[in-house]
Amino acid sequence: EALRGCGRGVLGPAALITLNASTGKAGTRGIATCGRALVCATCGAKVREERRRFLLEMIDAAQAQDIGVYFVTLTLRHYRGMNLDTSLEVIRTAWQKLASGKAFQSRKHLYGLGMVGVVEITDNQDGNGWHPHLHLCLFQGCAPVERIDGKWGKASGKKPPNWTAKEEADFMVWLRQRWMAI
Repeated sequence: EALRGCGRGVLGPAALITLNASTGKAGTRGIATCGRALVCATCGAKVREERRRFLLEMIDAAQAQDIGVYFVTLTLRHYRGMNLDTSLEVIRTAWQKLASGKAFQSRKHLYGLGMVGVVEITDNQDGNGWHPHLHLCLFQGCAPVERIDGKWGKASGKKPPNWTAKEEADFMVWLRQRWMAI
């Protein structure tokens, strides 16, 4: 019902059309939305734009603090007729296995790795069907954090140094080989 009524219902007595004088962008207020980013084109576009802006702010802040930023894509072999649910489960399970393993955790601590990830699903028109893949934005050289009284904060210890070109190359080779082995 919420999806069907998205953008069609009014919240309160009236809907408004707004204009931001500084940006020149128009918008609406008081229109019912479903908030279902994965299945609604309108809500999905808004959520993706908010997340994109947030990620760009994170990248800018990281670079201002001399934290390395890397974009990594992990995928799986797929074929036409492959069930999307199965593909997504394979990606989720493989990432959990890789990220929770001792080898990854030790590298994460050693190199000060932080990350933001998202699964993207495309429908290849080349006949291979659904193609899910995991995009990671890796931040290298992050200060350690820990959860204290239910809140995240800086842990004791200093920020790890940025890795050398060899450490970077070695990590990327290790990540690729580990992903392929899972």
